[in-house]
Amino acid sequence: MRIFLDTAPLIYFVEKERRFYQRLLHYFTNCVIHSHILQTSVLTIAEFEIKPRKLGNEQLIRSCDSLLNTLIEIRNIDIQTSKTSALLRAHYRSLKSADSLQLAAALHSDSDVFLTNDKRLKMVKEVNVKLVTDL
Repeated sequence: MRIFLDTAPLIYFVEKERRFYQRLLHYFTNCVIHSHILQTSVLTIAEFEIKPRKLGNEQLIRSCDSLLNTLIEIRNIDIQTSKTSALLRAHYRSLKSADSLQLAAALHSDSDVFLTNDKRLKMVKEVNVKLVTDL
């Protein structure tokens, strides 16, 4: 199974966010045990690093890099992914560009699940959107 991770689940996990850390630890552990493929896009890196860079928290950046380099495949956003993103935004008008790019990257990487915590994304039917709160 291929699981595409939106930015929020990674932030929750790396920052050990109290409401979601244990759920995600259990979920990711099961993914590793069952040899599921975890994926995200380069956009996640850009979004994740904003807060640690503002705070000058290099340790948090290193923690995320370590996770990304060991367990998660990083997908690039190319022209085809961008075109799929545009199609998604045209169909689901309330989608933001970042969300449609992430969803398009998930589609182009043949993901079975898109893990996020954004309830609005449940409206997208092209991929199985799963919420962290439902883990």
